[in-house]
Amino acid sequence: MMMVARNHGISLSEDEARTAVKPIRSLPPHADAAPALKALQEAGFRMATLTNSSRATVDAQIGNAGLKDLFEDRLSIEDILLFKPHAHAYRWAAHKMGARPDECMLIAAHGWDIAGALWAGLRAAFLSRPGAQLYPLAPAPEIVEPNLSKAAGRLIQMESQKG
Repeated sequence: MMMVARNHGISLSEDEARTAVKPIRSLPPHADAAPALKALQEAGFRMATLTNSSRATVDAQIGNAGLKDLFEDRLSIEDILLFKPHAHAYRWAAHKMGARPDECMLIAAHGWDIAGALWAGLRAAFLSRPGAQLYPLAPAPEIVEPNLSKAAGRLIQMESQKG
């Protein structure tokens, strides 16, 4: 927040930045989030969050959004002190879930996050929400859809066809 402010010639103290980002903890989820996550859960997918935010922030966000019961774990880089898109962050998350990186898929609307996951050996699904762009120097993700419902539907279909 403070870096963005400086880029725009705005002076922002640390306290002002902290106050400005507090509402992020209570933002409502996209309308498609809960139904899509429930469909993935019912299809047998294990799910966790992986964030550059603190554990307290992600716990508050997921709790306030009413999505807590849909995730097995809420992982924060706070535990490893390496920010995404460092490849180790994604590999660490896979390890925490007891899986190999190639058994995991990151679903995100941030091109840099998708790139990091792919470079770490994970699979990826990109949500091409308005304003979201893939990182042009990264490999293409296997799923690109405009929202989580469509991405979840594609993933469920792909995995059911595997047998």
